[in-house]
Amino acid sequence: MKRPCLTFALAAAALFAASAQAGLLAVLNPLTAEVYVDTAALELPNGPQTVPTPDFGGASGITDTFDFGPLEFPMAATLSWLHGTNRRPPFTPPSVVEDSWITWPRGEARIKFVMVTGVEEPPARTGLFSVSVSPNPVTAGSAALRLSCPVGLTAGTVRIYGSTGRLALEQPFDARGSDLELPLDLSRLPNGAYAARLAAGPVLASARILIAR
Repeated sequence: MKRPCLTFALAAAALFAASAQAGLLAVLNPLTAEVYVDTAALELPNGPQTVPTPDFGGASGITDTFDFGPLEFPMAATLSWLHGTNRRPPFTPPSVVEDSWITWPRGEARIKFVMVTGVEEPPARTGLFSVSVSPNPVTAGSAALRLSCPVGLTAGTVRIYGSTGRLALEQPFDARGSDLELPLDLSRLPNGAYAARLAAGPVLASARILIAR
């Protein structure tokens, strides 16, 4: 039996709110196998950029998202990926078209890239939940992640990764019901941009957090 699918993405207010500029979101759907994409090398209009995408993916039937922040839409992409724990040759799609699925040659997974127009847009697309992180940017030692969705939440884990993809913080939590307010102790993390990954039963999430003390 496949696990329920619920996707959502967060965007840091520091990156989007001031100018409401567009941001890039990737949606990954493993089809017949456990698939993870851990790095995306993107050909952007202003030059190439390689972005770590830690924990992006999951088992067959899980749909996951990754928020790239305020990047332009890529002209091409090369994806470094794993089949379970096994490293596979990089996958370079023949073309990248906005909001169109790209399927792996052997059908293991599919991915698409979507442009969104502000911090509130990803929740509005799904219509399933509301979510926020505050304050963002983080100017002291802590922040709070708040999530409300129609499925019951269970115990889970938040992992926060630095810009190089290295795990900077891992924080388990115990949730019951459909609402979650999770304090995040970020006092030991230096200034910079981080990717937060939350997993709680069927709920998977990605978030951008900016620390600027």
